[in-house]
Amino acid sequence: MDCVQMNASTRKISICGRHTQYSLIHPDRVMNEHDLIYCISGSWEIWQNEKQYMLHSGESLLLSAAMHHYGIQRSSADCETIFIHFSAEEDDALDLDCCIHPTPIANQFIIPVLNHSSQSSIVYDLFCQIVDAFWSPTVYASIEAEAY
Repeated sequence: MDCVQMNASTRKISICGRHTQYSLIHPDRVMNEHDLIYCISGSWEIWQNEKQYMLHSGESLLLSAAMHHYGIQRSSADCETIFIHFSAEEDDALDLDCCIHPTPIANQFIIPVLNHSSQSSIVYDLFCQIVDAFWSPTVYASIEAEAY
């Protein structure tokens, strides 16, 4: 199982929101930040460095900074997603086997690239709260968004 190992520092969200346009092809790009995607409905094929990931309803996908992300096929006609672009740190690392035998390291955590959480509304609720806080018109919106 592919994972991303990150230190537990504060991360800055640069942009987040919802894609309600159906039948999208993921943009072909290399970003300086991570792209975290939650699939509300439907499915979407997304590639990272020549590896295919199939994202389905109730799943999240973490695309790593400095990696090539792209799509070949369009998402399903009913695909709806929430995305969060957030800052990367120098020591963040994609590890293709770290989830099999994770080695705990102080102040670091390990996140699966593809996370199956279809039975839990907690992940969806957290994504919605982050997007709502980020786009809140209050003076404290950026502080609230950084807290996640």
